[in-house]
Amino acid sequence: MPVDDPITDAILGDSYERLRVESYVYLRYALRRKVAWQSYMLLSVAAILPVAALLPPDIRHEYLPVVATSTPKLAFVAFVAVVLIVGTAVGHLFVGWRTREDLDERTAQSLLTLENACSLVGFATAGLALGISHGLVLLGFGPLEMYVALGGGNPFVASTFAPPIWLLSLSALVLGVSLRTAAAWLPRHA
Repeated sequence: MPVDDPITDAILGDSYERLRVESYVYLRYALRRKVAWQSYMLLSVAAILPVAALLPPDIRHEYLPVVATSTPKLAFVAFVAVVLIVGTAVGHLFVGWRTREDLDERTAQSLLTLENACSLVGFATAGLALGISHGLVLLGFGPLEMYVALGGGNPFVASTFAPPIWLLSLSALVLGVSLRTAAAWLPRHA
């Protein structure tokens, strides 16, 4: 007689789900939800271009003469966030893909460790970089001079390492939509 209880199914089911229930997991959400959240994080990076275009004219003309092709320092921080988010989302997708088959105990433990590492790096580290990049963009709407006077570097000056804002926003948009599609592809239990 089948039981419609997800906890019982996890305990009696495959080794990955059983280990996931028994051990500590940083974020106890389904992989589908984690990948979907990461896609939303990427879509927020895509919003940097339109927000930068709305900056006050004096800031925009002084530091971002052509907003789309500018390469400010804050774009490098956002680029780091995009790389971290995409890398850890690929790790989550790999775990979801591998858990579709029956696993031995060692492989299940390795996949659980990978999922925990991807969750920690993807949401803590990438989330911090994302928050910093959004905060730096918002500085342009008011307290930029005060921030620079207090010893902070100007986030709108050009950087040799930052990608152009248009490339950053476009790639974040495409990757965000791709991750959202991939999240829908994952099995319901993942």
